[in-house]
Amino acid sequence: AEEAAAAQAALEERLATACAEAADTQARLQSALDASTARAAELETALRSLEAGHGTLSAAHEELRAGHAATCETLAVAEATLTRVQAELESTATQLAQKDADLRASITSVMQIQADNAAQVRNERERGEKLEEEVRGLRETQGQLMGDNQAAALEVERQQGEINSLNGRLGESASALQRAEADRDLNAARAAEQAAALRAPLVGSDEVGRIESIVADFKRANGALLDSLDVRRFELLQLGIASHHAGMLPLEKALAEQLFQANLLKVVFATETLAAGINMPARTTVVTTLSKRGDRGVEP
Repeated sequence: AEEAAAAQAALEERLATACAEAADTQARLQSALDASTARAAELETALRSLEAGHGTLSAAHEELRAGHAATCETLAVAEATLTRVQAELESTATQLAQKDADLRASITSVMQIQADNAAQVRNERERGEKLEEEVRGLRETQGQLMGDNQAAALEVERQQGEINSLNGRLGESASALQRAEADRDLNAARAAEQAAALRAPLVGSDEVGRIESIVADFKRANGALLDSLDVRRFELLQLGIASHHAGMLPLEKALAEQLFQANLLKVVFATETLAAGINMPARTTVVTTLSKRGDRGVEP
C-alpha cells in the first residue's frame, strides 16, 4: 500500500509537471500564433502598399513615355530651327564677306587716287619752285643792268617782260596747284561717297543717333557759317566717314576730331598728324606717300 501510494504520488507529480509543460508549450504556441497573425497583417499591409506603389510606378512610366515623346518632338523642331538659323548665318556671312571685299576694293581705289593727286601736287609745287628761282635770277639781272647804257635799259625792259611772263606762269602754276588740291579733296569726297554707297555696316543705329546729336549741336552753335560749309561732309559723318586736312575750316576739323575721339568715325581721310593716331583711337593707318611739302620743298 505504501509503495502504491508512493507510486501514485510520483505519478501525480509527473502529471503535474507534464501539465505545467503542456501549459507552457500552449502559451508559447499562442504567442507564436499571435506573432504569426501580426506578421500576416504586416505582410498584407505591405502587399497593399506594393500594389499601390506598382500603380503609381505605372502612372509615372506612362507620364515618362508621354514626356519623352514630347521632348523628341521639341528636339526635332529645335533641330530644324537650328538648321535654318545656320543657313541664314552662312548667307549673312557670305554677304558680309562680299561687302568687305567691295569696301577693300574701294579703299584701294581711294589710295590710288590720293597717290595720283599727291604726285600731281608735288609736280606743280616743284614747277612753282623752279619758276620762283628763275624770277629771282631775272630780278638780280635786272638790278645789275640798271646802271648800264640805253641798250642795257632795253635789255632790262625785255627782261621785265620775261619776268612778267614768268609771273604769269607762276600764277598759272599756283592756280593749277589749287585746282590739284581741290581735285584731291573732290576725289577723296567721291571715294568716300563710293565707300558709303556700299552701305557697309560701319556704324550702328545708336552710334548714328549720337553722331546726329553732335552734328545738330555743331550746326546750332555755328549757324552763320553753314552756308560756307560742304553739306556732303555732314552726310558722310552720319555714315562714320570724314576727312581732316588743311583745306578745311578749323571748326570742321574740330568736329571731326570730336567724333573720332568718341570712336564714332570708322574711316577718316587725313594728313599725317591725325592719321598717325596722335591722341586719336586710330587702329589702322594707310600711308600713301613717304614725303611731304616742307620749308625746303618736298622732303622725305
